[in-house]
Amino acid sequence: MTFSRRSAVKCLAGAMMVPTAATTAATQDALRPTPQETLGPYFPVRTPPDRGFDLTHIAGRAGRAKGQVIELSGHVLRVDGSPVPNARIEIWQANAAGRYTNPVDKNPAPLDPNFKGVALLRADAHGAYRIHTIKPGPILIQRAE
Repeated sequence: MTFSRRSAVKCLAGAMMVPTAATTAATQDALRPTPQETLGPYFPVRTPPDRGFDLTHIAGRAGRAKGQVIELSGHVLRVDGSPVPNARIEIWQANAAGRYTNPVDKNPAPLDPNFKGVALLRADAHGAYRIHTIKPGPILIQRAE
């Protein structure tokens, strides 16, 4: 989904005005549901006992994940712009070498023993979330034969 500068300006202008039917329609037009992703499956075989927002550290281990540490944050919103309080968020991602922690992933890249790769968390009462992770490396696309 692309979001142009013009769409962003429209949304900001609409947010600064008293909502009318026209501005509400423009906002709803800009907030489309996120499409489902079917590429995979890379969901973990076992969910981690540590369900925190930090993928760069595994509880009980001293090391940190390899790679560039990044923080992602945002809000889970309905198409009308209202927050989804306490939304359940599931994330799984490749490590800095582009490998998922899953036996289905046949990428020969090394696993990182200090990278969790999975986060199960909840947004706050305002739909806000924050994830502490690493920038994932390029993944190997596996084609069905």
